[in-house]
Amino acid sequence: MDGLRTATRGIAQLKDGVNRVTRAQSGRDAAAARRAGRFLAGLCGSSRAFLKRGRPQMNPTVYDDTVRVKARRLVTQIDSLISYTPNCESSGAAAPSSTAVEVTKRMKTYDSALRDFRLAIGLPVKDDTSKTAKRQ
Repeated sequence: MDGLRTATRGIAQLKDGVNRVTRAQSGRDAAAARRAGRFLAGLCGSSRAFLKRGRPQMNPTVYDDTVRVKARRLVTQIDSLISYTPNCESSGAAAPSSTAVEVTKRMKTYDSALRDFRLAIGLPVKDDTSKTAKRQ
């Protein structure tokens, strides 16, 4: 679980970068969009460090057979994010919107795998943290 906690810090950074790009795209300020793209690229690099540091501590074989399948799926999704972060880092500044879309796709599959894993081990399941709160 410590490895998952560390990896989750990297996931939070990716979500922050995607949210920044989304907010910048909703406005018409080109400078803000470029800045958000550069920020996304930087966050992709720093999130990779957290993901790579947390991933080796996550060993699916320590769980029973039913939970092991869910843990393997979660680890696979983290590996997918790790493998995409260099591409995200290089293309985030040049094409922030398409990079954000690709990261979002991978994040949705990760969120699904995390939800299934938390249900399997009996932890409470939280709503998706990437949803933005409605402003009053």
